[in-house]
Amino acid sequence: MLRGSLLFAAVLAAFFAATASAEAWSPEKTTLATARMQALVGTSAGQTPGISVGVSVNGNPVFTSGAGVAFSGTPATAHTGYQLGSLTKQLTAATMLALIEKKGGNTFSLETKVKDTLQDSFPFSKSGAETIRNLLNQRTGYATYTKPPAGAANVPDGTAPIERQRLRGYVYSLLRQFPAAALPAPGEKHAYNNTNYYLASLMIEKLGGVADYRDAMKLYVFQPAGMSKSGFIGAPPTGVQLAQPPFDTTKSLLNKPDWPRGAGDVVSTVTDLLKWHTALMKDKLFSKTSRVTMVAPPPGDTYAMGWVTTTTPTHIWFNHSGIIPGFTSYDGIYFNASTNGWVSVAVLASNDGVPVDKLAVCLAQAAMDPSLTLKGMGAIPKALCGISNKMFGP
Repeated sequence: MLRGSLLFAAVLAAFFAATASAEAWSPEKTTLATARMQALVGTSAGQTPGISVGVSVNGNPVFTSGAGVAFSGTPATAHTGYQLGSLTKQLTAATMLALIEKKGGNTFSLETKVKDTLQDSFPFSKSGAETIRNLLNQRTGYATYTKPPAGAANVPDGTAPIERQRLRGYVYSLLRQFPAAALPAPGEKHAYNNTNYYLASLMIEKLGGVADYRDAMKLYVFQPAGMSKSGFIGAPPTGVQLAQPPFDTTKSLLNKPDWPRGAGDVVSTVTDLLKWHTALMKDKLFSKTSRVTMVAPPPGDTYAMGWVTTTTPTHIWFNHSGIIPGFTSYDGIYFNASTNGWVSVAVLASNDGVPVDKLAVCLAQAAMDPSLTLKGMGAIPKALCGISNKMFGP
């Protein structure tokens, strides 16, 4: 554990001082990306989705494209909009970190307790010790409102829209029925839970003095990052054609306003996600210290704040996936500590269960490799990349 902690600290030290380097794109990599994207469209068993892909090198977009059908015979492009699902969490975490830096002062911080801000919420646990940091690291032990425990009372119809106040009442009721026993012990694995990020959205409203957390996200993330093509379920971005899944999702669970607030309600494009990555890496939203905090998980864990982080002696790979009925998403940033360079990738699809993560990993590593020998690329199915190493697991 100590050796792993020292290794992570060394790589993070380089990440703190990230600068541009020699990672590059090439026509051969464009050929690879196009072929792999088209192959992914062909895996969807007759229900052709729209798929959009974006890749950047040191903040410069090098490949943005689309394949398949966005809606009604219209091809998907790099500018097609998709529901992001849980990629929303990194944007909610960024909003909170920016809010703390801009307005926290001596009033609130990552160590502020949930019960001290959402005063009518206590008791959500037997200890009341949960903090903003615990919410963002998914380490509260709260019951999840999107998959309530057996025996939960007064669970609303998840196939229908829900008003904000009713959603809040339901979540509070659920947490009172099933109060958390205790915070996870140091080194104990996090428990992924949409409740954490829903509550983070309420904390943003209270601490930021805004009626809707979405306004804070626009102010602290979308606007400084230049994400003009991003919005929310129920309030989509203007001028963006939204992908439609190739099957009916009207009776699907938890994909309508306001069910996924804070945890899965952002709508965006791959081009805007690349802008988000660049704003994060170039410290346009908050300080380098907060950037490192965002991607550094607690000791013994891999889940940071809206990112899952993997480290080797020379690289950091932080990423997240998203699934919401009719949509699958994945994004990641691959940092090379030996060169201080980085690449980022976003893959969005309008279908369930599309292996967008495999394509994203393939293209991130292709972008990082200065040649196209593609050696040491990660364990990726040969049908997609035909290359392997141990960075990303089996």
